[in-house]
Amino acid sequence: MTDFSGLSGLDSVMNQFTIQGNFILENLTGLENLTYAGDLKIFANYVLEDITALSNLQIVEGELRLENNIILATLLGLENVLPDRLDYIFMQNNNDLSYCHVKSVCDFLEAGGDHYIAYNIEGCDSSEEILSWCDSVSTAVYELSTKFQLYPNPTSGKFQMISYSNIDVEYELTDASGRLLQKGFIETIDLSFYTNGVYFVKLAADEQRWVERIVKVAR
Repeated sequence: MTDFSGLSGLDSVMNQFTIQGNFILENLTGLENLTYAGDLKIFANYVLEDITALSNLQIVEGELRLENNIILATLLGLENVLPDRLDYIFMQNNNDLSYCHVKSVCDFLEAGGDHYIAYNIEGCDSSEEILSWCDSVSTAVYELSTKFQLYPNPTSGKFQMISYSNIDVEYELTDASGRLLQKGFIETIDLSFYTNGVYFVKLAADEQRWVERIVKVAR
């Protein structure tokens, strides 16, 4: 099973909804109409890389668990979950997870929600790391920033901006010390000649500015 095609009529799961051990599951297409789940547990899906089909999910009544999804890089798709209905967030051993600062997670952590977050990639490895990124994305640019995604992230070389809009985006690529490495209009960007580590992509679009983080790893 590579997706959930055939379940497009599913809008709620009253008890625990577990997506586990699907070794060829690449995305959650088919769950676009899901709005409610009791607990939502997504773990041990080794090629799952895209959960944006969950964008209409608003209520997770209990626990949100993401564990051992080894190439999942972003939590985009969970941004509309209402934090005041969540009881607990558990995120562990998602080896490539580098974009955690979606609004639902930020609001839950900022309110002191109960959680366990560890053994993910740098930037998503603790609540403190996630909250530092939450602070960097203002409300004014949040809706705009969710229309773009750096992919793949982490990367061993090239990455690109995947756009869900027709807005032109300018970028500046800097290293961790703030040194400017590249600039221009967004396109495929090659990190092959740079050392492994964390880089920052400063983006400007529609008179708004924000910063995304990209991780260069060994091939």
